[in-house]
Amino acid sequence: MAEKRMVFAIGRRCGSGGREIGKKLADHYGIKFYDKEIVTMLAERMNMPEEEIAKLEEKVTGHFTTKSGFAAAKDSLLGKMTKSDRLYLSEYALIANLAATENCVIVGRSGNAILADNPHTLHLHIFADDDFRIPRVKEQYGLTSDAEAKKMMDKIDKERRDYFNYYTGEGWGTTDTHDFMINSATFGIDGTTEIIINVADRFFASREDD
Repeated sequence: MAEKRMVFAIGRRCGSGGREIGKKLADHYGIKFYDKEIVTMLAERMNMPEEEIAKLEEKVTGHFTTKSGFAAAKDSLLGKMTKSDRLYLSEYALIANLAATENCVIVGRSGNAILADNPHTLHLHIFADDDFRIPRVKEQYGLTSDAEAKKMMDKIDKERRDYFNYYTGEGWGTTDTHDFMINSATFGIDGTTEIIINVADRFFASREDD
């Protein structure tokens, strides 16, 4: 009997708990978890310091503008690619390979668009209102005021949105690239995880014959 194929691609708003939820899903199903781990893998592949990879991630400094033009553009721009372009290409290949060979959870990094054609991927987006996110961001980044946290949240979400939209030609945080979107503030981290598990069990059961 073939192993059940199971991949989660998680987009998330800053402070919504997407990473925490993703880790709980990975633990529940006993599968691999990839978030910052991807930075380490890319650093090895690209022979670059992890700190430099982390600074480039999810920031737009490149040429590609649409997903449909991706294949043609990468060949025509080989001599003119920015570091961001090369990072995206490497990340694209890495994520596609992970999803093709492992059962795993992949957090962020345009995974929802990169894996759009992978039938064994559940595409999720985690969001939450500011009242839920602000105290979490304050704790995570050691900030002292709500205003600082709000500014940080908006900056990170804008970078993620711009990067996703620019490199994939799709809409970040929209129903076009997600199977299921959920407000973690409404259900809490554990409640949101439980709901996603119920959805995932049905989703992956429906894919067993694919």
